[in-house]
Amino acid sequence: MRPLPAVVLALLTLPVTAAAQAASAPAVPPPAVALSYRGFVAGATYREFAQRARALQRSVREPLVCTTSRRTAQLMECRVAIRDTTDSAAFELAAHFIDGRAGFISFGDSGGPALVQRMQDELRHLLGAPTSEARGTWEWRADRRFIRLNWRGRGEARWVYLTLTDLDVLDEVRRYVTPAPAPPAPARSPGAARPGG
Repeated sequence: MRPLPAVVLALLTLPVTAAAQAASAPAVPPPAVALSYRGFVAGATYREFAQRARALQRSVREPLVCTTSRRTAQLMECRVAIRDTTDSAAFELAAHFIDGRAGFISFGDSGGPALVQRMQDELRHLLGAPTSEARGTWEWRADRRFIRLNWRGRGEARWVYLTLTDLDVLDEVRRYVTPAPAPPAPARSPGAARPGG
């Protein structure tokens, strides 16, 4: 499991990046359906997330595991391997919580080119056409929430990540991070000219 401080750093940079991209993007109509995936939605409470995650966990030997920040229990990361019995799709599921709400939920999988095509087809069916596309990325936006599909490849191998994000929740992480102190003012040189000198 990744150390939580790195996760907090990622949460700090994500809202700024996503907000800047949204501001520069042309206006597009929001998806016709709610931005949810396999029963999960960004902004959900921990209880709602845990109930769904435990219902889909791949094995009782691999339970849902959560870790809180050393600084505050209000920042928490949870992980579990899941398998959806409706179609046998399997993912490494992760979620990051702030004040008990999921700001970021991630589904990870790997395979071949057919995996990317399957995910694209599934999401088009669920959400309609993406509101924006870029190389290796599709995104569906609705106000301050979005779903993003990313895929990368090397040869025939593919790595796929689907993320559900609620920017309003992620903004709250700033309450638990101490701002860096302002740099001290430069010292005045003894030989600097004085007014009227």
